[in-house]
Amino acid sequence: MKRTTSQSWCNGLGIRKVLITDKVSKIMLDGLKNGGMDVTHQIPKSKTELLDLVKDAEVLLVRSGTQVTADVFAAAPKLKLVGRAGTGVDNIDIVAATKRGVMVMNTPGANTISAAEHTFALMVSVARNLQRASISFKVDHKWDRSNLMGFELQGKVLGILGLGRIGREVAVRSQAFGMKTIGYDPVLPAEIAKKAGIDAMNLEDVLAQADILTVHTPLMESTRNLIGTKTLPLCKKGVIVINCARGGIVDEEAICDAIDAGQVGGAGIDVFVEEPPKDIAGSRLINHPKVVATPHLGASTEEAQDKVADELVSQVLAVTKGKSYAGVLNAPALTCSLNSFAQPWLSLGYKIGSIIAQISSKNKETTLRSLDVETAGPELSPISDGFLAATTAGFLSEFTEDPINMVNSLPSAEAHGLAVSRKHLAKGEYYQNDVLVKLSSGESVTMFRGTVFHNEPRIVEINTYFVEVEPKGTIFLCINQDKPGAAAYIGGVFGDAGVNISFLSLGRKEGTGEALTVIGLDSVPGPEVISNLAKNENLHNVHLVHVRDP
Repeated sequence: MKRTTSQSWCNGLGIRKVLITDKVSKIMLDGLKNGGMDVTHQIPKSKTELLDLVKDAEVLLVRSGTQVTADVFAAAPKLKLVGRAGTGVDNIDIVAATKRGVMVMNTPGANTISAAEHTFALMVSVARNLQRASISFKVDHKWDRSNLMGFELQGKVLGILGLGRIGREVAVRSQAFGMKTIGYDPVLPAEIAKKAGIDAMNLEDVLAQADILTVHTPLMESTRNLIGTKTLPLCKKGVIVINCARGGIVDEEAICDAIDAGQVGGAGIDVFVEEPPKDIAGSRLINHPKVVATPHLGASTEEAQDKVADELVSQVLAVTKGKSYAGVLNAPALTCSLNSFAQPWLSLGYKIGSIIAQISSKNKETTLRSLDVETAGPELSPISDGFLAATTAGFLSEFTEDPINMVNSLPSAEAHGLAVSRKHLAKGEYYQNDVLVKLSSGESVTMFRGTVFHNEPRIVEINTYFVEVEPKGTIFLCINQDKPGAAAYIGGVFGDAGVNISFLSLGRKEGTGEALTVIGLDSVPGPEVISNLAKNENLHNVHLVHVRDP
C-alpha cells in the first residue's frame, strides 16, 4: 500500500467517501452531505460485514458500538481518518491506526453541559430524598413527609475533585444555588480556579470542609478508589458523595459501609466499576436506600448528541480541507514515526514528562505553573517543537482522562493553565545533542536532562545529580546520606521483598554529604516497602515511578 506523506496531510486529505457504522444524529448525516461528502450510513450485523464495508471508505465515523481493530485497518487500504462521536476512543486501536497512516479524532467537549447538569440532578435528588419520596408515595402509597426531611443546598460547601471542563461547569451552577465551592486539581493553578469561583486547596482540606463531594477526575491508578477507606474518614460526618465521572473512582463497598456507619449521608452514582452491572438486583450499592443510582446517563441528552454530531462534522470537514486538526489525536505521532532519528528523542521527552508528573503529583502544591523545555545541538532544531509537544503529552497524560498526545498536548496545557515554553541552543552543554526539561511549581524546580545513545533514550542528569538511567519499567529514586552501605541497605530492602534490581545509578555532589540513588526494578514493590523506605531518617525525596511509553 502506498503510504500517505506528511506533505499531503498538511495540504488536506482530499477525501469524499464517508462510512458511518453506528446510530447517529441526522445533523451529522446532513452536515456531511452539505459539506460535499459522499456518505454511506449502514450498521453492520457482523464483523465480516464491517470488514467488507470499510474496503472503499476514506473516513470511518463511529460511536461506541463499532470496534475499530487492527484487522479493520488492514481491510481498509483507502482509510485516512477515523472519527469517534464522543470522548472515549477505547474502541479504536490507535496504535494500529498510526501504523497504517490513519488519523483518529474524537469530540471531547460536547457532553460537558449534560454531564454537569446530571451531576446537579443527582445532588438535588439526594439532598431532597426525591428517589425515596417517589417510591414511598407512588409505590407504597404513603404520605410520609416526616421521614423524608431534606436539606437546602444554599450555604453548603461543595468540594470538587477535578477542575476540568465539567468540574468548572458544576461550580458555576452550584454558585447560582448559593453554595461555596472549593476544589482540588493537581494541575490547574489556583488563579485559574479562582476565575471560576473555586477556592483551590489540597485534597485533605477539601475532604475536611465539603458538605457535598463530587468527583470529575479521570480513572487511573492514582484516582482508583480515590473516595474510599482512606479518604472517607477524613470527610465531614454526613457528607454527600456524587460520582458522574468514572466507575472505580468511588470504592463501591466502602461508600456503602460509610453510609451504614453514618459517616456518609448519601450518594448519587451514575457510573459503576462494571457496566452494565451483571447483578443489578443483588447490588448493594444500587439498591441502597440512601443511594440515587442512574445507568450512566451523564451524556444522554438530545442536546449532547446533537453537539457531538455538529462538532464531529466541523472537525472532519476542517481536516479533509487541511484547515484545522482540532480533535485529532495522533497526527504528529504519525509524522514522527516516519523519522527514525526523531522517534527516540520524542520517546525520551514523553517519558521524562510522565516521570516529572508522577513526582510532582505527590507534592501538596495546588499549582503547577510552567514546563520549560530546552533542546540543544545541531540535529535537534527541526524537532524542537515536537519534543515540547511530546514532553507535555507525557506530563498531562498523568492528570487527565482525555486522550493526550502530540496533537492536543499544547492546547490541553493551555486549558489546564499550565504554561509551556521551549528554546533551542546551537550546542549541547555536555553532549553534541541533549535536552533539558524543567518543571517549576511555586519555589520548587524539578530538572531532568537527557540524550540518546545509539537510538536508546537516556536520562543523564536529575536535579544537578549526574546519572545514567534507561527510562523504562519501574524506577525507584531517593536522596540518601552519602556514606558507606546506603545503597546496599536500599538494595537489601528490595531483596527482602523479593524485588529484583535491573540497574543501579548513583549521583553524588561533593561536599554536600548527599547522593541521588536511582534503581530500576523488575517488578512493582508493595506500598509498604516504599513507605518503610520513606520513613528511614537517612532517606528523603523518596519516589516510585512507572515509566510510560508514548
